[in-house]
Amino acid sequence: MYWSRAPMWGHLPIRTMRAHSVTLVDSTAWMFGGCDDRESTSKEVYCFDTDTMQWTHPDVTGDIPPPSRAHTATLVDRKIVVFGGGQNSTYFNSVHILDILTRRWTKPVPHNPNAIAPAPRRAHTAVYYRGKIWIFGGGNGMTALNDVWTLDVSVPGKPLRYTVHELGCVAGKPPCGRGYHATVLVDSRLFVFGGYNAYGGNPFDDVYILDLAASAYLPQVTSFTVGALDAE
Repeated sequence: MYWSRAPMWGHLPIRTMRAHSVTLVDSTAWMFGGCDDRESTSKEVYCFDTDTMQWTHPDVTGDIPPPSRAHTATLVDRKIVVFGGGQNSTYFNSVHILDILTRRWTKPVPHNPNAIAPAPRRAHTAVYYRGKIWIFGGGNGMTALNDVWTLDVSVPGKPLRYTVHELGCVAGKPPCGRGYHATVLVDSRLFVFGGYNAYGGNPFDDVYILDLAASAYLPQVTSFTVGALDAE
């Protein structure tokens, strides 16, 4: 339980940053996007080798996404799927995929351009579970969201297909709209902790659990003990 500052070397990022994403692939952390203290947003990719403590700045090609912050980056096989995010007052609902083997970006097309899709958003969360990316919450510039979407990525090269899990189809009491929360997947259960409604109200200190296998919210965690969670 001791913090130490890593002796980093190599091609280090030259700017401060926040609201970026970091995706661990084997022993390498892939960092994308984010903004600095002057709100300048980046589309750069950096890699940090956790074994050697070396930073690199790989050359990437293809359909490079625009500068983005508060997006999600989800690992699917050897590819990083980036969804949403935004730059200044612009919000995205686009998908870009980085193949870490070829270091090439692609922007897949939806199966139907007129089909339903999540509203543009940032400060949401996403996890990968059984061939699908599960997207929850965030904000769209006007309101905080609590919707749940899945993006089917089970078949490589297949056009993307979204499914919305409307509140009436999900059992249990959902959390209120929020962004900048944290989620973690434990087996089939998605734990949602905290967050903030930037359009009014204070930060949250609650915990919700969504069972992805059953599409049901489980009883809310209401108290903490050291080293464990107690649920009523």
